[in-house]
Amino acid sequence: MFRWLRTYLERRRRRSVRAAKMAAESAEMAAMLTANAPRRGNGNTKWFGLAAASRSRNTATAAPPAPPPPAVPLRVARPPMAAPAPRPAAPTAQPPILARPHTPTPAAAPPPDAALSVAGMAPAQMQPADMQPAEEPIASGPELYGPPPPPAAMASPPPSPPAAVAPPSITPPSIALQEHPEPPAEAPVAAAPVATAGPPLVIATAHAARPRFFWLLASFGWLLRLAVIVALIAGSLALAVWPAWRDSQRIDVEILPIAVPAELAARGLDPEVMAGRLLDALEAIAAKTADNARNRPSKDELGFIPAIAVTPDRLTLRSLASLLRELRGLPLRRIAGEVTAGADNRLAVRLRVPGGGLIATAEGAPGEDADTVFAALAADVWRRLNPLIYAWHVADGGGSEEVIRPKLVSLAQDIRLPPMVEFRVSVLYVRSLVRSGRAEEALATIEALERRGATYPLLWNVKAQALADLGRAEAALDAQKQAVVQEGTTVWSHISSAHLLMKLGKPREALTDLQSARRLSPNNFDAVMLEGLVLLNIGRPAEALALIGRVIDARPNLPGVQEALGNALLANNRPDEAIAAFDLEIARNPNSVTTRLARANALRALRRPEEALATIEAILRIAPRDGMATAMRGWTLLDLGRTEQALGVFDLLLKDKPDDPLPLYGKGMTLAALGRRPEAIGALARVVELQPANRRAAADLARLRGVAPPGARPPAAPAPGTAPAQAAPVPTPPARQ
Repeated sequence: MFRWLRTYLERRRRRSVRAAKMAAESAEMAAMLTANAPRRGNGNTKWFGLAAASRSRNTATAAPPAPPPPAVPLRVARPPMAAPAPRPAAPTAQPPILARPHTPTPAAAPPPDAALSVAGMAPAQMQPADMQPAEEPIASGPELYGPPPPPAAMASPPPSPPAAVAPPSITPPSIALQEHPEPPAEAPVAAAPVATAGPPLVIATAHAARPRFFWLLASFGWLLRLAVIVALIAGSLALAVWPAWRDSQRIDVEILPIAVPAELAARGLDPEVMAGRLLDALEAIAAKTADNARNRPSKDELGFIPAIAVTPDRLTLRSLASLLRELRGLPLRRIAGEVTAGADNRLAVRLRVPGGGLIATAEGAPGEDADTVFAALAADVWRRLNPLIYAWHVADGGGSEEVIRPKLVSLAQDIRLPPMVEFRVSVLYVRSLVRSGRAEEALATIEALERRGATYPLLWNVKAQALADLGRAEAALDAQKQAVVQEGTTVWSHISSAHLLMKLGKPREALTDLQSARRLSPNNFDAVMLEGLVLLNIGRPAEALALIGRVIDARPNLPGVQEALGNALLANNRPDEAIAAFDLEIARNPNSVTTRLARANALRALRRPEEALATIEAILRIAPRDGMATAMRGWTLLDLGRTEQALGVFDLLLKDKPDDPLPLYGKGMTLAALGRRPEAIGALARVVELQPANRRAAADLARLRGVAPPGARPPAAPAPGTAPAQAAPVPTPPARQ
């Protein structure tokens, strides 16, 4: 590097020296050409032109002078001018003489070493040009720039045509004029040749070469300019490439344009639009799963959530980012696919990983748009991108437990799944068993999971729920304490404890836990909404409606908030408004079973049992073993007067769980409607024994033992999931854990 720099600087210096020499030579040449050019001027100009010409001729035979000193302005003292002599008569016209040889005169030639001085010349030698005979013109050719011949003495000026103007003599570049003191008057002065008038003599001297240090500084200046230019270009390129570089670090998954048939492209659904719609579906699932954290422990993270973007085919900033990521060797996953349309206008989508095979397929019903098909595909794509997001989306998606469990089992059996992720998926599977009423089977699986991850808070909470379903309240509370110890004092620990206390028939203790959760996080609207549901269960519907209204004002799109609002409106005897709230929640979450059951309860309150029964049977077709929907079906059959069928439904529920308070209470009221009063009193007495705080069951028992007539219409059924130990059957179940 330094050798190259030294070579470069030396070349620059040599080039500058050559340029300076050429400039000096050009100046000398211009001076000579200017001196030879004819020019008209005043007498002073001719006077000095004559003197210059004379000096140039007198120094023709002089030895080469020493190098000239630095240029000094030439100051010449003008001698006093003599009176002009009379002009001689003009001779007859003669042809111009092109060249005339000079006859050297030895006596007139100056000594070789003599230096010319303008100030030392006699006045006779510096006569004006118009008083001297004109000199013959200088011949053109090589003699023009050669040394002039020695001057010759002339007795008389030769005749010259009046119109002819002779060019001035030329001073060779090697002669430098010097100033000398004026010689004494008595010194003999040699006769000088007569020269024609011309411009003043111009003396050009070459500038002295600057030191090498200055050339080094100049070269560094050029290097500095070059560095600034390179820096500006590099900065401009960096500003242009920086967004692509940042995207190359952030984007982890690319969605390539999805191939579409020609008829879809003609409708504006080109490949990039289809890729954008798939991206929207993926982002919607990720956002919904991340926001719905009411059933997920605070320390249970979803893991790494990759950033997804659409990469077009043309050259864009996004495609440049993809290229940069490949050049940097960063891992990148791509998703490609195609959309096909059948003869019946049925859309089918296939998604694959280039080089990795098929990852998801879906086929829509006739007339469905692409968004519906992509929404069905998005969950399967997340199964490959982030299995935890897929598992929580499936578990809390609001579908039937009979549909949820096979998906979780298939995910847990994937050999590519990390062990910790497989363990959490297994816990979600056990929770689905508990929700389906299969507590004993769930406990058998929990014992095996405890040996693998005893510090997972959700595992202890699920165990507490299963023990509560089996009537083992103390063991359930101990398991929940373990969950709180592993989780710590967080909002989730208070909410999960409130769920368990509601299931154990202790709503007031649950209210205390929820109030503690609200103090920890006043803006945790999941806790506020659940507190409103507990207030409904303890017979304070006005306060519950006010709390849920606060949630509506702050988070109108919170999952489940419209369902809670509908239950609060129903408890405040506003069933029409409650149905509108339930319909809005169903539109947002079509797979929510609890919302549909709450809507069926509102239809019962409006004395529309047929519609309620149709809604419940539709739910049971999807989830035939859903205990809540089955209990609601028994109450609806009782409303329709089909008491024998209602009694069969309650007996079926009590076959597996004889001491379940909810179906036991329904059986007692059905026996009362059938006139089987002693059996009804026994069933209700068992309910009061299991749940002493259930004031509604105690009131019905007292009526049957006292003045209540046989066959009296039973009260409205409790809401699905309502704890039996409530003061009155309210239509709001607590959120399912």
